Amino acid sequence: MGQKVPAGKSLYVFNYRSAGYRSRRMVYLTDKLHHNTLTGKGEYYWNSNSRKTGQLSFFVCDIKSEETAKKIVTRYCNEKDCFAYLMVDTKDVSKSDEGFDQLIADVGSDKIMKVSDYKDLIKSNSPRKAGTRSSKGSVSDQDVFFIYGASKDSGSLTVEYNDAPYLKTLTSDELEAFDDSDEIVYIPITRYASNEGEGLPDIESLHFMFNEPSLADLVKELFGKTKVYAIKSSIAKKMVEDGNHTMIPFNTFFKNKLKTIAKDHFKKVSCFNDVVEFCKKEFGDREPSDRYYWNNYGDVLGQFCFHVLNFFGLDYGKFMKNDKLVKVVDNYLIMEFFSDTVHRHKYDINGFKMADYYAHINSLLNNIGIDSIDAEDIKKTNVAYIQLTQFIVNRLYVKSDSKEYMDLISSNDKTKYNLPKASELRKTMKAEVDNNPMLKYIMGTVSVKSGIRNLTSKNPIYNSTDSYNRTNDWASKMSDDMVDLFKIQLSSLIK
Repeated sequence: MGQKVPAGKSLYVFNYRSAGYRSRRMVYLTDKLHHNTLTGKGEYYWNSNSRKTGQLSFFVCDIKSEETAKKIVTRYCNEKDCFAYLMVDTKDVSKSDEGFDQLIADVGSDKIMKVSDYKDLIKSNSPRKAGTRSSKGSVSDQDVFFIYGASKDSGSLTVEYNDAPYLKTLTSDELEAFDDSDEIVYIPITRYASNEGEGLPDIESLHFMFNEPSLADLVKELFGKTKVYAIKSSIAKKMVEDGNHTMIPFNTFFKNKLKTIAKDHFKKVSCFNDVVEFCKKEFGDREPSDRYYWNNYGDVLGQFCFHVLNFFGLDYGKFMKNDKLVKVVDNYLIMEFFSDTVHRHKYDINGFKMADYYAHINSLLNNIGIDSIDAEDIKKTNVAYIQLTQFIVNRLYVKSDSKEYMDLISSNDKTKYNLPKASELRKTMKAEVDNNPMLKYIMGTVSVKSGIRNLTSKNPIYNSTDSYNRTNDWASKMSDDMVDLFKIQLSSLIK
């Protein structure tokens, strides 16, 4: 009986089968009611011949900790010798019964039980106190800490020794969830710092990586709901020896995720490696006469494109009827995007609205065959790659071999795109400007600091001059209507 499980919802079956061959818990994420649970038979050969004596039960998670809910339902199933299903909302437990309308209708709303009503099943006669161990040898909140995955209820450490400020303590519920975990990703620590000499990243660097804004989406992909713990070295060693949990060293987990997720994440931009290198080289190319400007004005190609964008904005193709000059500006913007904009964390081109700029760049990229990913996504992914690379090489694995981590995300994918050289654009531009006296006059009399980030005003006069060179306030002012008329009049003079 298949069940449509909406996004943000989870349905678990208990006592039927485990999540994997290493798991000891009979808890399995599913999307249907399994036939055998209706008949009382188990999934595996060793429990398929004996029927469960208890009645199939259905629970809704109405407590904060999903792991604690699983523990309660597991205890219930063991005591009642039955199968059970648990409905969970992973974002808001108060809505765990929503989205399972068909299942609840089939079972009957009166048959749905609340997990909170059975909390007593996991209470012991001697309540567990934070900072102490139970008779079973459970770790305390002085042994294990969050590096990643802490909740708003997790506490801060009172000590400021080594990397302690970047660790969070576990609440009682979080300690129980930790004890119940099948797999634990961890870093062994001594005196609140990663063990030395084991090639481990320091906790401070991990903290900054996890909280780097440009890596937010990637971190979510890599780690998801996985929690990363710092465990005191002696306790971690004992937990490995006990074998009650699958203990996964952080480096092992991280390598696997870089190989299986990060590489795919960056694959969509790695094919532009050649384009980026080509554009960097050509964007910096100058004529000999352009290299020694004492006032640091831009090269002749940059100055021309600055004037055009200053006069007409991103609508230059509508106003200029000279297709060759339009193509020069098109290719200049593509060159600038891959050599500069694509590496910047924030959008900082004040002269154009962000949506308008990316829409225009997308149109230009489509014209050269790049249509599988949009410009903003290219920039965002490229910045994430650069940032992750810097963390791996300069922070996480400075004292160990960072190359083995970089090899997991690096790619030699190359795609050739037919882009003109800067020298070819200059040649075309000069030939056409020589046939347009108005453009020649403008370029010959007004030198500007080229670069689209120097376009800051709607008024072309303000962009072309600084306050020291303007004649007076009256002559420099242009209303929006006058700017629009200026575009029309100037465009009529360009052939």
